[in-house]
Amino acid sequence: MRRIDALFTERPFFGARRIARTLTDEGWPLNRKRARRLMRLMGIEALGPKPRTSKPAPGHKIYPYLLRGLTIDRPNQVWACDITYIPIGHRAPRTGRLFPFDDRCTCGRDGLPCLTCEGRGAGGVLLNDAPGNARQ
Repeated sequence: MRRIDALFTERPFFGARRIARTLTDEGWPLNRKRARRLMRLMGIEALGPKPRTSKPAPGHKIYPYLLRGLTIDRPNQVWACDITYIPIGHRAPRTGRLFPFDDRCTCGRDGLPCLTCEGRGAGGVLLNDAPGNARQ
């Protein structure tokens, strides 16, 4: 634990993986899980960027979810679309789907109309392309 403390004092940006590798290279066999347990016991953690997936950017507009509390009771009332990017080599072609919420049938794909929906249009009340991005 003294060597972990000395190593962490020299390089406070080392995490459990780098500390375990450095100590193993110095002749102290130590795996990552033990290094993490000892670091936690000592109350130290690496300095550096942490995941910030839930923090919104400053000034980011929060859109209301327009479908909350809405009862979908008629055809063409709410439509949804999905755009998916599929990485293939150096390209990322995308595929899109358009479907109504009343029967979940895919009514359009990649700009092509569906033959089973008999040409009904997306003249619904709302278009919900992602949670929080419903628009009229």
